[in-house]
Amino acid sequence: MTEFDLLIQGGLVANACSSFTTDVAIKDGKIAALGLGLTGRTTIDARGKYVVPGENNALIKWMVRRLIERGYDAPKYHAVSHPAASEVEAVRRGIALASFVEAPLLFVHISTDAGARAVAQARMDGRMIFGETCPQYMFLTADDLDHPGAEGAKFCCSPPLRDTQTQTDMWRHLNAGSLQLYSSDHAPYRFDPTGFLPPRAAEMTPATNFGAHLF
Repeated sequence: MTEFDLLIQGGLVANACSSFTTDVAIKDGKIAALGLGLTGRTTIDARGKYVVPGENNALIKWMVRRLIERGYDAPKYHAVSHPAASEVEAVRRGIALASFVEAPLLFVHISTDAGARAVAQARMDGRMIFGETCPQYMFLTADDLDHPGAEGAKFCCSPPLRDTQTQTDMWRHLNAGSLQLYSSDHAPYRFDPTGFLPPRAAEMTPATNFGAHLF
């Protein structure tokens, strides 16, 4: 039986069409399987909680496929493959679901102005919604992905780095209290053959070790 890196157990998984109780298995930073009876080196008990995506996975997969079909597989296209709309839609959907069942919900890695605005508006409406952002969105931009060869992969993270205007937006939201947390998950992958470096960077999800340093 396959042992996954992480197993989120017993949560109510929500997608664009329905919700259902199951386990979610994570391997190499990606959802690898859904189902019961799975095993993982680390487990999270999500019983009684919603498990919602921080980005719209269907939209990202569609973008990745289109990019790869056209030969756009350099690290800089990782940012293109995860458009801001994929985060904003997922945040708004999560707020709607959490509000419906009157449950608290924390969004981590908010990387867009619109995503932070959605969190702020939900809080103004009295919802138990919280938001977190990370140092990479405050200090780096998508330009850091544009390096020769695989060097740009060192700056891949999900959601991806944005632009200088987004940096300004994130500082503003953090100072205004729109986002309640500022942290680094410090979850790097090694930049060598033992790390997770897919051959096509548009498919990449991890980040190398810069979060804690910026923090």
